[in-house]
Amino acid sequence: MANPRDRLDLTDDPLHCIIARFSIGTQLNTLSLINHQFQDAVHRNMSTMKTIDVWREMCGQHHIHKAVGNFLRSVSLRCDRITTLNLQYCVVSSSILKTVATIPTLAVLVLHHTKGLLPTTIECLGQLEHLCSLNLSRCGWLDDTTLKPIAKLKHLTRLNVAHCYKVTNAGLMHIRGLTQLTHLDLNGCYKIQDDGLVHLINLTKLTSLRLKSCENISDAGMQHVGNLTQLVSLDIGECDEITDAGLKHITLLENLIQLYMGRCSRITDEGMSCLSQLPNLEYLDLSHSVLSDTRLQHLGRLTRLTALILGDCANATDNGLRCIARLTRLRHLLISKLSLMGDDGTKTIYTSVCLQQLRDGLAARNLFGADASPRRATTTSV
Repeated sequence: MANPRDRLDLTDDPLHCIIARFSIGTQLNTLSLINHQFQDAVHRNMSTMKTIDVWREMCGQHHIHKAVGNFLRSVSLRCDRITTLNLQYCVVSSSILKTVATIPTLAVLVLHHTKGLLPTTIECLGQLEHLCSLNLSRCGWLDDTTLKPIAKLKHLTRLNVAHCYKVTNAGLMHIRGLTQLTHLDLNGCYKIQDDGLVHLINLTKLTSLRLKSCENISDAGMQHVGNLTQLVSLDIGECDEITDAGLKHITLLENLIQLYMGRCSRITDEGMSCLSQLPNLEYLDLSHSVLSDTRLQHLGRLTRLTALILGDCANATDNGLRCIARLTRLRHLLISKLSLMGDDGTKTIYTSVCLQQLRDGLAARNLFGADASPRRATTTSV
């Protein structure tokens, strides 16, 4: 954990407070600026800074927008250690982005939900040859053409284009050469179809892939996903075109630890039985899925599970719940809807599994964060 003296978070203080802080010799590594009044000055001791967070509404007014540009230009000239820049929710002009592209040490860039850019202005990002993480999620201006210069970022390991609804199969063609990618988030890119996933087969180092709400992806797309043998985490939630046949391709992913498949309504009992072929599965999300005793029996064979999110278990009985009790490593259980459960079934779960959480109707997001792993999942006392 970083020393508190290495980070400065400001909400109301003007920039001259930063200057005063530097003047006493503090070596600041991280600077968070939220709704600031900027001054066109950067002290020479800012050369120690490594991270800058610029938050929402900072660029909403013209004079502030201009000040941000001047500030970043000063940073690019005087701060030779900057590795992380967060511009989420800001209005980012082409001139500001060109300034960002001149920071040679930049490794992490967050442009989440930014406004003001045109697809043609992102070309300059190709200059950031050391960039390893790029977040473009919820950027309404991003389309297939915008992804073309991203192909130049050969050291990129993380790319997030979640909820960029203009991205299609043609956009994925531009990232097929990013062979160092380990994390790819395509959540909500609903125009992507099965054929587009063929462009991912060269991403042999990919360990995390999010395809949630890609509603046009079906079993044929899962055939391509099955070739990504290094995957550790896969999210196909709300991909309602995937059936048992598609799930069989997923069983080829022997390294898979986390599987999110909530609202995959076309998966049957037969498909659920295939999950036992995933030897390392620890986290399984079946939220918003109807589960019967038969399906719970199949889940009882996933002996390495430590976290399990179940959907509608209203049709399950004590017999099905006893199958869950076989999961002796299970530490987190979420059941969104449960009825007709006798006292005997409840006691079996508590005494055999020692669960930290069992609450009827608790929303899944209250138990697990979006990127939480089973080992880090938090619980709420019952």
